[in-house]
Amino acid sequence: MAQDLQFFDRLYQGFEAEYLVAAAMFGAGFEAFKLPGDFGFDLLVSNQLNVLRQTFKPEKDDEQRTPFPYAVQVKSRRARPGDIGLVDELGRHELDMTFSLKQDEYDKLTSSEKAFLVCVLFLPTDHRSLSSRPVIFWLKGNQLPALNERGYLVSGVDGKGVSQLTLTTVYRFVPMMKRNALIDTIAKSIEATGSAEDGKKAQQLILDNAITACRKQLADLLPEEVALNRTGKEYVSFRRLEWDKSSKTFGSELSKPKKLDDSHTDLTSLGTKTRIFPVDDRGVEHWLTQRN
Repeated sequence: MAQDLQFFDRLYQGFEAEYLVAAAMFGAGFEAFKLPGDFGFDLLVSNQLNVLRQTFKPEKDDEQRTPFPYAVQVKSRRARPGDIGLVDELGRHELDMTFSLKQDEYDKLTSSEKAFLVCVLFLPTDHRSLSSRPVIFWLKGNQLPALNERGYLVSGVDGKGVSQLTLTTVYRFVPMMKRNALIDTIAKSIEATGSAEDGKKAQQLILDNAITACRKQLADLLPEEVALNRTGKEYVSFRRLEWDKSSKTFGSELSKPKKLDDSHTDLTSLGTKTRIFPVDDRGVEHWLTQRN
């Protein structure tokens, strides 16, 4: 019975992700429909709203988007708080998670320009808020061979011995600073305006008391971590196999994360013309030329 419950947990999580993506598609101005059978895809996406707009206000066809309808496969993973780690040299948190495709799923996705993969990463619930926002990104099916060739899809077998390709995804959180570190920074900037010279001890005492009161107030008001600055932002990236210069091929260790193009985390951009290789990893092209 326990095994059956695990099956339903996975099944319901899959349904949750599929309906979540369908709802997000409507929010992006498309229409999404759950396919009634197991055709290797989960959703069918159309853009009839745009057709209606063209009827009343004729415009040039959108030449920057693959023609509709789209066949979409949805993959999902649910993260736990323990999956999130701190990148010391960057001072920010990141979450590693894998998405796997069976060989027949990969074959279907790569067989048509209208096939798309949409991945959903459910983040751990923040107990200070009422909801958490899942991370969603998409890839064209015909981008997968480029990722595979460049070491981003790692071949293997699942627990049942079925061949699969695994994509290691990294979600980088907004840069954060610990509350106490921020308070220390503020206190030091205030202390720099004071003086401990003879004859000014009274003023120094007032300043010290003010700093102590400020520390206590900030400790009561601020959360445990605060955003480090306004310029830093969250993003999705992928890891690939490290390049082995001696053998001129990819090894077995995974590399540092390489950023995914921003358009792939925006569902309103689904189907737009993009680079065949969607990752910011220019160095790999040189190595790939060497291998070929």
